[in-house]
Amino acid sequence: MESVLERWERHWRPSKGFQVRTGGFWCCAGFRTIARAPCALIFRAFQMLAHRDKERYLAHLAALAERYDEVIEHMKQVIQTGPQLSVEERNLLSVAYKNKVGMLRSAFRASQGVAKTASSDEAQYAEEYLQKAQEEGIRSCEDLIALLEDLLLPNALDPEMKVFFLKNRADYYRYTAEFRGTDRAAVARASEVYQEAIDAVQEHLATTHPIRLGMALSRAVFSYEILNLKPEACNIARKAFDDGLKELDEIPEEHYKDSTQILQMLRDHLTQWTSAVE
Repeated sequence: MESVLERWERHWRPSKGFQVRTGGFWCCAGFRTIARAPCALIFRAFQMLAHRDKERYLAHLAALAERYDEVIEHMKQVIQTGPQLSVEERNLLSVAYKNKVGMLRSAFRASQGVAKTASSDEAQYAEEYLQKAQEEGIRSCEDLIALLEDLLLPNALDPEMKVFFLKNRADYYRYTAEFRGTDRAAVARASEVYQEAIDAVQEHLATTHPIRLGMALSRAVFSYEILNLKPEACNIARKAFDDGLKELDEIPEEHYKDSTQILQMLRDHLTQWTSAVE
């Protein structure tokens, strides 16, 4: 079924010119072709744009207040008005899920440690808390994965935006595998989506682009922590670091801070992992 925005795009294609109200329509001069859009349709489209701006601003305020569940709800409202996101919008969504799931991952790991060392009664309480963090973590990961696969990836027209979403999808499959522990299917699925993301990154982005460097870091962590392939993790991190270092002087100014920070993270992980392997 044709959405309001699709109807808007079909009827309303202004270039230079003016709009004149005639009867029940807006007649727009200066078009490649004269377009006539019903007033109700135009009003509805402007309503949707105003609603999007409002929800985006509320998401921004919620992020400043570190109320990440609210950020997510406001961003879902933004997506409902149109699934093609701006850089600001994608970052709001990404940061919200990163913080929400990050806290659940920390709770999950802490509960695992307590459950292993506590007395029998305390261990039972820790196991209950562990299960709660696990279930909420998996649910949050699957929530974002569904948004990515059903709405955001199919509507990502810009290659960089698509790669960004592919990386996010791979990361949240990794977190799902982390929460599920020994679930081989979850690990296998994470491996598949990481490979898809890596292929897209290598095709579209320079070796020093922060998304590409971040992709290498994420894949290396997956190899080290989930697959227990420590030499492979070191090789991935080393190659990304060396390739990025060779082109350090070619990094665009707008990417320099982010790229150099991720290069430093790659170096730190590589130093730590190399010592552990040796």
